Amino acid sequence: MKHVFILFLLFWSVASCSDNNDSVDAESSKYAVNVKDDIGHFNIATGELVLRSGQIVSESLSSIESFQSKIGLFSTTTFYLDGSSVFESIPMQLQYSSLVHNDLVLVIIDTKYYLLDGYPSLESLGANKLESEKVRNENFEKRKANWTKFLNYLRDAGKIVE
Repeated sequence: MKHVFILFLLFWSVASCSDNNDSVDAESSKYAVNVKDDIGHFNIATGELVLRSGQIVSESLSSIESFQSKIGLFSTTTFYLDGSSVFESIPMQLQYSSLVHNDLVLVIIDTKYYLLDGYPSLESLGANKLESEKVRNENFEKRKANWTKFLNYLRDAGKIVE
């Protein structure tokens, strides 16, 4: 059992490596969102993100099985603005998933997308609420400059719903 755990840690460390190159070609990511071309509007209050040039997934993903077969359980997406990543390797998650994300996540509910600073809601986390809230706030602060860049562009382009 000890060897299995060590192999898992080794696999996890290799799988989570990134080259930290912010200037990346949007075509190199399987699920990429070009902020200028792909976003129809973003609702600040709900986090709903409406894509105008087609959906990341054009059909309903009503079950874990359909999500896994069409996207993959651990898929990510990257948001690009002016050729640079604004949000990189954001996990994509179905509303039914039992995973807790205390960082930016793209939640898929049927064919709607929600860009949220954590999922599920803090209210549903019970005893873990305070710790998760602290981690989410810390992660938000790390992304604050990118959130500002993202929201300023969308606001200037008239793509914000408040």
